[in-house]
Amino acid sequence: MNSVYPVSSPQHPAPWIIGPGVTLTEEAVRQYEGLFEIDFSQLRNVPAGNAYDTGGMRYDLLAYGVNRGSDISEAFNDLVDTVRASGNQGTIWIPWGVYNVSTPLRLKPGVSLQMDKHCRLVATQAMSAVIYTDAADLCEDQFIAGGIVDCAELAQVGIHPRCFRHFTIRDSLVRNFAVSGVRLGDAAAAFSTYEGVIHNLRTHRPSNPTPVGSICLDIPHATDCHVSQCVLIGGETGVLVDTGGNFFNQVHCWTRASTGYMKWCFKDTNVTSNIYANCYADSPSVYGWWFTGFNAVMVGCAHFNGENSGSGLDNVVTSIKFDQLNPYATLLATRFFGATASYRILRDIEFGTLGTPGDSVTILGSVWGFTTNSTRPRFQGSLQSLTAQLASIVGSLTVGSNLVLNGNALDLNGTGGNIPEMTGTADSEDAATAITTHGVSVSSDDANRRVIRFRVSGDDNKAGSGGVAFGKYNDNDYLIHRFEGSGLRIDFLNFLTNTVTKCFELFSTGYLYVKHLLTEGVDLDTAAGTSAAIGWFTNSVSRWLLRSDGVAETGSNAGTNLQLIRRADDGSALGTTMSVNRSTGLVSFTDKDFKVNGSWEQPFWMGPRAVWFDSTSKMRFKDGTPTGETDGTIIGTQT
Repeated sequence: MNSVYPVSSPQHPAPWIIGPGVTLTEEAVRQYEGLFEIDFSQLRNVPAGNAYDTGGMRYDLLAYGVNRGSDISEAFNDLVDTVRASGNQGTIWIPWGVYNVSTPLRLKPGVSLQMDKHCRLVATQAMSAVIYTDAADLCEDQFIAGGIVDCAELAQVGIHPRCFRHFTIRDSLVRNFAVSGVRLGDAAAAFSTYEGVIHNLRTHRPSNPTPVGSICLDIPHATDCHVSQCVLIGGETGVLVDTGGNFFNQVHCWTRASTGYMKWCFKDTNVTSNIYANCYADSPSVYGWWFTGFNAVMVGCAHFNGENSGSGLDNVVTSIKFDQLNPYATLLATRFFGATASYRILRDIEFGTLGTPGDSVTILGSVWGFTTNSTRPRFQGSLQSLTAQLASIVGSLTVGSNLVLNGNALDLNGTGGNIPEMTGTADSEDAATAITTHGVSVSSDDANRRVIRFRVSGDDNKAGSGGVAFGKYNDNDYLIHRFEGSGLRIDFLNFLTNTVTKCFELFSTGYLYVKHLLTEGVDLDTAAGTSAAIGWFTNSVSRWLLRSDGVAETGSNAGTNLQLIRRADDGSALGTTMSVNRSTGLVSFTDKDFKVNGSWEQPFWMGPRAVWFDSTSKMRFKDGTPTGETDGTIIGTQT
């Protein structure tokens, strides 16, 4: 018998082939060690053949004098030294089972560790770390995969690679750590340390109280690390990062109320830049994120405040805390949710000492629930710079020097009443098509600004050379102002029926067309005692004014009488040509004499009776229309 070869995955107890056609389980083989000539050292010649293999040899720890339930510290470290001394690169494999660790397990350059998912390493003595690498050894392109590392409240750290470049920890569970579950880097590292890759890591503390100052994932001296799909439980801090250039994706930090509360899920003291995407701060007792430095980026992250944050912590917890007033941060699509009205979030974002940040922060797309104090959207950088950026993106967007976005209004011009404009060449679109196709939405507390105008080229039957503007009329109808070459036209667009009704049109020739949505006419609505008027102008100078006089309404139909006023060349009043009393109906001509034509062809009518003067200056009358100047009765005796 020369060698033994595994034929199934190392994730399960593997059958072994002993000669042609003979297969035994590993346990059976060991029972017959004295009967068969089995060279277990040949196991290192078997390729790993799994997702975590570095391409070197694999060494089964059980082949080197180790049994389940025993202390593996000495055998493990001796095997690492042996592999390192041979010049080989390889992976130490520890099958399922419980193994004691009395002194730290030390990995060296070129040696990785893979454990069965049911392999459990339990610390039995106080130690700095259960698994570590030395600060003087540069470990590059190595990994620790699988297994359960139980610090048993004795080991300060579960896994601690101290000096590395591209070191992966994945699919592992670290339990009951005294200080840190996983720590990356060391101040004493002989080489720059970067590219720690942490994937599918879980830290846990099933029952023991959370130690003061404990950290689930600690990154004090490693940069450019990638942390993804991790669940971090059982520390006073979820993630503590003191370096920059790190990426955190789908990291969920929380704790059980029965073991002690997590004060802050993420604490970032970096002064360069770290990125958090789709991360979840679950029920901390103080902060979801605490940034003491600068340049943080958060995309799609969330803070939830529930019962695990602590009994009675209603309206106490802050979601994101920036120590700096101007932290140069970007927060996009962040969610802030209290579980119920009894677990409200006090504040979504805090800057400095409750200060208002300057132009260094971008906050956009936030969503809130049971959050007492919320922060309005903001844009980072100068408004002038932002305007230029928007113009370059939209291309044809014409804006002025400022852009203000305060949650209620968007003013693209920002300079004294200018209307926001978008330019284009949609000459084939009429007003209804333009507003429904382009989908522009503008809102404002100021009704005069609730308008957006398109300048487009086209003939008079389309939008026109002057363009088209849109403004809200009521819940269903929107005004469409079409500035055509022939004048001004205003239409109503009803979004419920998708119909357009022409209601007002004033042509440059002076022709006026008016149609109300329901009835013909123009309504002038003012308060009692206030004048309302329709004016006629020549080159912007008043010529005529038809108005209500503004006399107070005291009852019995009194007040608000009608006046027709003529104007001088300079627009000043010349006189009241006619007035009509609303109560009595009396028409007065107090400005000048009352004059009518008075011929039989154009008689003066008094009810059904026509009155006129003939060629001899005799006044005549007739009941009905006269057929000649003498077709009527002379009134009285006239000379």
